[in-house]
Amino acid sequence: MKVGFIGIGNIGQPMAKQLINNGFTLVVNDIHKENTTPLTNIGAIWVDNPADLAKQCEFICTCLPGPAQMEELIIGPKGIINSISENTVYIDHTTNSLETIQKVNAL
Repeated sequence: MKVGFIGIGNIGQPMAKQLINNGFTLVVNDIHKENTTPLTNIGAIWVDNPADLAKQCEFICTCLPGPAQMEELIIGPKGIINSISENTVYIDHTTNSLETIQKVNAL
């Protein structure tokens, strides 16, 4: 099972590390590739863009700075909404707004 994690910052990195520590295959992406180095050093797989991550993972986790970034990632011009398979589970850990969650959920 592949788990994708987008947003490898101060909060996302330790969360993603727990996935590796518990035996999951982890695929990572962040706008700052260097944030993923501690994870790729212990076995995570880097992908260049979120759409490629979405195409290959059964679970996708995001931990982004806020609602605007989450909305852009999911439904923006380069959003991953069209790359996610029908049975993929999406888990958002972003400090988010109800409006953004409802907007994305409606798609």
